[in-house]
Amino acid sequence: MAILTALIVSPDNCRVNIFTDSQTCIQNFHKIFNTYRYRKLLKVKNYHLWFIIKDLIIRKNLTVDLIKVKGHSNDPHNDRADELAKASAKATALIAINTRSFSHSVVTAKWADKFTIFQDFRKWMQIPLNVSLYNTYINNDSIYNLAPAIKESRINWSLTHKLFKRTPHLRHDKLTRIFSYRIKNINHSLPHGDLKHKHYPKLYTDPNTWCPLCNLYEDTNCHRSICTGFNSEIISILRKF
Repeated sequence: MAILTALIVSPDNCRVNIFTDSQTCIQNFHKIFNTYRYRKLLKVKNYHLWFIIKDLIIRKNLTVDLIKVKGHSNDPHNDRADELAKASAKATALIAINTRSFSHSVVTAKWADKFTIFQDFRKWMQIPLNVSLYNTYINNDSIYNLAPAIKESRINWSLTHKLFKRTPHLRHDKLTRIFSYRIKNINHSLPHGDLKHKHYPKLYTDPNTWCPLCNLYEDTNCHRSICTGFNSEIISILRKF
């Protein structure tokens, strides 16, 4: 926005030198002018602002040079620019951009007819897709016992991720079985007593199947995670991280 506002107030047919400590800005500036594949341009972050900048330069016949300065080097002008940028980020006043004013065709996407998406659409779509996947997961009947713990953030997802990523040096067929076990374990779909009663009620007629490790509680997927008889194995795994 700083580059854009500087160009807006610049007189026509002049040379503009802009000093910035952002190498990304300089790269995106040259990319907008030197890239001819429209699809690649739409992957540039805040591409709508860069399109306006390009449009302004052409309309006002400006010669613009972006000059790199070192950040956090006690340059008074650069420090002042940082202060203004931070103040603007907290400001309540907004600048509305009318995409129809572009001199060239720009395709924009709207979400729920509420706001326009000005970034790589494929990357942005990962946000609602991940939310939808998460919502589907926590409402799955097979993990209904885990849902409260997930919603209350009582699960250490970082440690869970490490457990899934940890791969011993084994043959491919053995690794497949290990990953299969881990996925079934986190989804509470291991063949413990609760699932045996659910899927094979005629075979498992006894209403209570006790845990073979502690013999104190019913053998369920939920109990397996907190079983005292399983604690030593859990602790040995955690110590390896």
